[in-house]
Amino acid sequence: MRTPTDAVAYAADLASSGSSEWHDKCLYFVRTCYAVAGKYSSAAIAWIHTTKRGTGGAPFGAPHWWTGGSAGFGHVTIDAGSGYCYSSDFGPNGYVGDGKIRKVPVTAISAHVPNLVYRGWSRDLNDVQVVPESGPIFPNWKVTHKNGSYGIFKPPVPGQSAFPAASSRALEIARTEYWVKLERA
Repeated sequence: MRTPTDAVAYAADLASSGSSEWHDKCLYFVRTCYAVAGKYSSAAIAWIHTTKRGTGGAPFGAPHWWTGGSAGFGHVTIDAGSGYCYSSDFGPNGYVGDGKIRKVPVTAISAHVPNLVYRGWSRDLNDVQVVPESGPIFPNWKVTHKNGSYGIFKPPVPGQSAFPAASSRALEIARTEYWVKLERA
């Protein structure tokens, strides 16, 4: 099994190679990145069997999961950080279907194929934990005002129900209609 860093590097190598052998093989692609054996017949079924799930900011290298799709098989990608993932068959403007691996915004999958429903990310894949529990689950987020000023959303610490006061500028910007960019800090 590969580490998350090695799995993402493997995905990046596949993307730069221009290989087109991954058409309709998203689960096989992510399994190959992690060198995890096959177990389930589709991404949708593999998602049902995940147990270490999350929503919000995903850990680097975590599988992102969708259910639905034209045939109900779902989709899975591998997190590349900063709101991006490596995906088979998708480009930044939606489904391409050419079997190539590309780095695309996680949001591009559902935005262009509405019958794919984003379910979240997981630390496990085919009953194997591929992303360790250590490290932050929720990254800091930077929200930028149209005038260029910004603030940082810092995740609450365990037991804290609200964002810390240190991110008050981020909250102020987010409450206006003038923010233009939200990204991982």
